[in-house]
Amino acid sequence: MALDRQRRLSKPVYESLPWLYAIGGVFALAVGYRLQQGWWSLLFTLAGIAAVILAGVIALRRRDYRATRDEYRHRNESFDRRDDGGL
Repeated sequence: MALDRQRRLSKPVYESLPWLYAIGGVFALAVGYRLQQGWWSLLFTLAGIAAVILAGVIALRRRDYRATRDEYRHRNESFDRRDDGGL
């Protein structure tokens, strides 16, 4: 368990990862555009598109997790234990 805590990123670094991916993706797209021809241009363009998409996916997944955090925490419990005692 102590090993798991040592491998985690600090919160500011973790929260900035989608932005870093997006900035890197836009930079790669710009380099691909400037090269205008050849395999390097295609490589940078594809890498840039992938990085921007990855940044969006990570941001949306984090938002979804934070919105439904309680459901994730209680997913292994039975419905009887989660019930507030109402109807």
